[in-house]
Amino acid sequence: VVILIIDALRYDFMAKMDDNSLPYSNKLTTVQRLLEEEPSNTLLYRFMADPPSVTMQRLKGIATGSFPTFVDMGNAFAFTTSTILEDNLLLQFMFKNGTQAFVGDDTWMELFEYAFNESHPFLSFNVRDLHTVDNGVKEHFPALLSSNHQFVLGHMLGVDHVGHRYSPRHPYMATKLEEMDAFLADTIESIDNNTLFLVFGDHGMTEGGNHGSDSQRELESPLFMYSKGGLTTPSLVDEFAKYVDITTDGRAVHQIDMTCTLPLLMGIPIPFNSLGACMFEPFLHSHYGDDLSGAVEVFRTNAYQVQRFAHLYRDTHPDSSPAELESSDLLLVEADRLYALSRKKDATIEVSVEAIAKFHSYITAVQNVYREAWTKFNYPSMWLGIILEVLLVVAVVVVLLSFDHRALLHRQSRLKPGGELKELQPQALATISTYSFVVFFIAVVCLGVFASSSNIVSQLNLNTLSFTLGCGGLLALLSFLFLLSREKFSFGIPSGFTLIFFATAIFMATFSFSDNLIAYDDVITGFCLVAFVFFRTIQSLRYKHNRLRLVSASLLFLITIFLAQTMRECREEQNYCEKFFSSDWAVSSSPPNIAALAVVLINVCVYYFLKSNNNLRGVAWWRHKFLVAPIVLCLAMEYAIEFLSGEYEQKNMRIDNVYLSLLLRPDVRIWFPRMSMIASTLTLVACFVHGKTTEIGKRQNEELGQVEVYVFGLPSQVSSVLLIGATSLLHIAAQVTGARWVLSYLFLVVAAGLYLFFLEEETTARMMRALNKKKDAHVRVIRDRSKTKAGVVKASQNRVREATKKDSFVAHPSVCDAIVWVCFGYYFFYFTGHQQSLPTIRWTSGLVGLKELNVLFSAINIWFDTYGGPLIFAFSLPLLITMAQLGVQRVSGADATGDFWLFNVMYKHTFRRMGSLLFACFFVISARVLCAVVGAFILRRHLMVWKVFAPRLLFESNLAITTWLFALFGFSLFARMGSLSKRLARTLTGMAKTE
Repeated sequence: VVILIIDALRYDFMAKMDDNSLPYSNKLTTVQRLLEEEPSNTLLYRFMADPPSVTMQRLKGIATGSFPTFVDMGNAFAFTTSTILEDNLLLQFMFKNGTQAFVGDDTWMELFEYAFNESHPFLSFNVRDLHTVDNGVKEHFPALLSSNHQFVLGHMLGVDHVGHRYSPRHPYMATKLEEMDAFLADTIESIDNNTLFLVFGDHGMTEGGNHGSDSQRELESPLFMYSKGGLTTPSLVDEFAKYVDITTDGRAVHQIDMTCTLPLLMGIPIPFNSLGACMFEPFLHSHYGDDLSGAVEVFRTNAYQVQRFAHLYRDTHPDSSPAELESSDLLLVEADRLYALSRKKDATIEVSVEAIAKFHSYITAVQNVYREAWTKFNYPSMWLGIILEVLLVVAVVVVLLSFDHRALLHRQSRLKPGGELKELQPQALATISTYSFVVFFIAVVCLGVFASSSNIVSQLNLNTLSFTLGCGGLLALLSFLFLLSREKFSFGIPSGFTLIFFATAIFMATFSFSDNLIAYDDVITGFCLVAFVFFRTIQSLRYKHNRLRLVSASLLFLITIFLAQTMRECREEQNYCEKFFSSDWAVSSSPPNIAALAVVLINVCVYYFLKSNNNLRGVAWWRHKFLVAPIVLCLAMEYAIEFLSGEYEQKNMRIDNVYLSLLLRPDVRIWFPRMSMIASTLTLVACFVHGKTTEIGKRQNEELGQVEVYVFGLPSQVSSVLLIGATSLLHIAAQVTGARWVLSYLFLVVAAGLYLFFLEEETTARMMRALNKKKDAHVRVIRDRSKTKAGVVKASQNRVREATKKDSFVAHPSVCDAIVWVCFGYYFFYFTGHQQSLPTIRWTSGLVGLKELNVLFSAINIWFDTYGGPLIFAFSLPLLITMAQLGVQRVSGADATGDFWLFNVMYKHTFRRMGSLLFACFFVISARVLCAVVGAFILRRHLMVWKVFAPRLLFESNLAITTWLFALFGFSLFARMGSLSKRLARTLTGMAKTE
């Protein structure tokens, strides 16, 4: 037996097609010629895989005949070995003293390292490498065929890697398939009449070149069987087809069906765990008798092997054995009756065909029973997860209300002796929640010790974890209600706009209950984002100032959002989705050029902001002086090298230029992304360690006869450091994303900048209206919009004292802005070329800056590529406060109340507002995760559970974790800047006193 696996070979890559315009159409001409010229020697099936369509799980299913589950997909990326020790095809052949040889994908060695007498494995995860594995197979395969091995296996990866890197519609797919066709022709020429040759794909691929889910294109691959000695007897096939509806070419069979067909053809036992049903055609041969008596024996053997497994599984797993097996056994009784009739001398071929069909029906029925039965759920754990997620959402809401002083209009206490009422601080509810959590923690620890040291819990058949958390949660709730009963609360009702924003956010979370809404979540998220900005614009026009600027910013924002949709990646369920850029454009020279230009424009925008606010000092000066140019150059070089390497591979051209060949060497090119990411990481560290973008200067004032202290860039120092940190994260994300999608990050920067400008203008308008109502004598100064001294602050002892007054202006961004900001993150998750679907994960990003797969760094790369948009917005959440505060500076003239004053005027108030925004963000993402959890629980038996609802839960959970982590990361930088600002304030005060 000779098996050649062409990874990700889709059925329509091999089958004859009428349309020759596609790159993959009719390229495997050798197979098509043999099907026409030698019909009795060839068979072609649709080889249907069980999900997930991942190589490791497919190989396990083919070898053992079992059903690897969707959850098993994680084993493909596990740190530990995945060696298969259960009964399998290779193990049975080894027990029969057969020699086995292998060459190709090293996944086989991870699974069956004990099975091969001779092996030549090659690394499989480098999807950028299109040739190494294929060339290795072509080099060693002829020698293995000419040796004395009875079982020869080859596994080629070029087609899969071309799909991942370019897509099946790229011209290079035609080149690779033609290469496969030539190799097939040479292999077929070299085999003899006693050899069975099989060619198949382990799975297919989507039109985007990816796989991992359960769409038709991902699960459908070809199985081509060929033997020069003959596979079938045409007359028997025709006779069989009179009673059973079969077609020789194109009939669908399951991959596990090969696990029992091949052993019976080879004369070895079927693996014990196999649930496959033998294919009809290979046994419709005169070798098994003209009356098909031998074929009946084959299918009876197959049926009783499946029954033996089913009965033993029922005996060892009585709680997991479905009742439907009893009705399936009735089919086997009927098949045995037909088998007895077929053994009689006067039996007709019709009886033999009926017996074969009935045995086959029994096996199919058992398969269906176990497909349903093995999709088992741990209901106590699922309920526990839902309860904990509900508690998390409730806790976030409680803390959000305690942070937002405007949501709690009145609150009093009865704790003061004598019954006298006393007003409490807004943090009282948070304090009560904290006490309740301490009770919960202590209760869980004590109950856990009690449950583990006693048999009471096990005797009651209770889950220890459920018992511990349930009792602990009940005690915490009782303590919370007791403390709450000691308080008298009067909650304020949020404004109409706030209710609309929260209701819309909850509505978006409920999409998890509909597969259609999940499929079109990217479009609906964009619509909701536009609606949010529309309501915010209406809300801001009430201040009657800066209306032209506010409306202009909103219109430009909408245009940017519309342009960002050109970066959309379609998912299979979106019937009317069309990509803006073609597959040919994606591999042309345009993406590298546009990507390099986009990175330059992003840094120009950041430079202009820092320059105009006099913040090109400290870490900003160091970054723009020494790091920006190398980072941009490294990014551009990586994009260019990726394009050039693809061009030379596609055209099979020799590189004559010495310098270009040096740059294209793997051990050289990896240093460009490495240097870029190292420089960006160092910039982030510098922001935390020495987040300074200001400079102190002195000048003698001759008129006043005193020395004045000037601080350059003081009003916007916090905003500038946060912006530099966010830009560093953007550089890392742009590095691993790939040239095709970098333009989306330019749209991200422009859209975020326009919204922050909108907040600044709204704050200015609000302050101007408030001051006009006071009819202050300084209105003319306040209305002065000149920014000539925007970055220069005069510091004197009096000014420092004035800056600490409680009536200084402080910006108050609302929780609505936090909801918009989170929606930004989700929008730019989709429109950086992603969907909540496994096939849209770009595995190629895992090799950026690496010569070969590294589990840790590859995972980090893929994470930054997939969640780059959300993590940037989460990190930059404090900009909502600091940029709004810059709007205060513009109306307060010489007082220059920029973001520096946030930490010196109302320090506690600033962090309370930051906490309000942070927990509004947490509420939105927690609500989405809760709905995803409940939706997956309710729809766990839905037809689309593994294709839509399980990936939705996976991506929502990862998005929540990413947003939480980077929001806290940004908050920690914000707090660090607060500490540095207070230190700077003390320095200025000391200098003012000294002078």
